Amino acid sequence: MVETVEQAELMVKAVRYPPEGIRGVGPALARATRWNSIPNYYQTAHEEICLLIQIESHRTGKSGCYSSDRRD
Repeated sequence: MVETVEQAELMVKAVRYPPEGIRGVGPALARATRWNSIPNYYQTAHEEICLLIQIESHRTGKSGCYSSDRRD
């Protein structure tokens, strides 16, 4: 559950490949690239990723709300 800005930022890093994030580049990358049939997937994947974070905790409160229209 996401309750802080720091947790939300960690989620963003988790869906991006290095150096922008911390997502792993193991065997799943082969499947994601349709076994290397998508050129430059590793370099361009971040352009096609959509991350939606839903906060459902009353502990977050208004002061904990975080909004970003970041598109990079």
